[in-house]
Amino acid sequence: MKNIKASNIAEHSKRFCAALGLVGALICASMLNHAYAAVIIGEDFENDGLNTAYFAVNAGSFDGPRTARDWHWQRHSTNITNNTNFYRGFQGQDFWTGINLDENGSSAASPSTLSFNSVDISHYQNARLSMSVASSGSLESSDYLAIYAQDLSSSNASALPATNQQRILIDSFFGGIGLNNTIELNADFQTVSYDLSSLNFDVFSLHFDAFTNASKESIAFDDIVISGDLITDSKESEVITASSPRAFSAMSLMALAFVFAKRRIKLG
Repeated sequence: MKNIKASNIAEHSKRFCAALGLVGALICASMLNHAYAAVIIGEDFENDGLNTAYFAVNAGSFDGPRTARDWHWQRHSTNITNNTNFYRGFQGQDFWTGINLDENGSSAASPSTLSFNSVDISHYQNARLSMSVASSGSLESSDYLAIYAQDLSSSNASALPATNQQRILIDSFFGGIGLNNTIELNADFQTVSYDLSSLNFDVFSLHFDAFTNASKESIAFDDIVISGDLITDSKESEVITASSPRAFSAMSLMALAFVFAKRRIKLG
């Protein structure tokens, strides 16, 4: 009798383990080739990243007495003249801003620029750029902020002159009016968002070009975020929290496995 009971227990254990193995396979299969939202890069200018996280052309500020010629192209907190205190609705203490940029050697054809380190979106889908933008208002048609993605994916991209590397215009604000959205810039920071999935390259640098023609004309931007859905069969790792839909599905499958195994034991 003991041998029969032991045999039944062993058989039920085998069935139970087989059920757990089945649900484990189902869980693994359900988690393959799925995407999860992730931030690829983010910049809020709360810390000084000049020449490390980003690089500027014609950066700095006029250090004389406050006049109509007190230009700057820098983080707001670095601006010694405080002539952009009219901005509202920005997060934290800092943002990047420029004013009277014709006085720092910039021109419409050779603007002040801010460029970020390379971004690789090859392991992501549905990539997006979001940011906050503002201006002093009353910008002239020649005053602008333009946003570009510059191709760095080709093997010889770094060897090419910048003028020969492919640049895709994401958006521009000539006179403060967006080309690819419906907003008009003002002193209140507004959030804009752009789909990057149509870019025909995976590795790029993000660029901001700006020019204003004196008369206290200013532009500003902040809270730059490039995000995407991480493809989990890439080399990137993924953490699933207990409250996530994936974890809930996994726990549901586990519960079904236990029920299945228990029924098999009773029927046995």
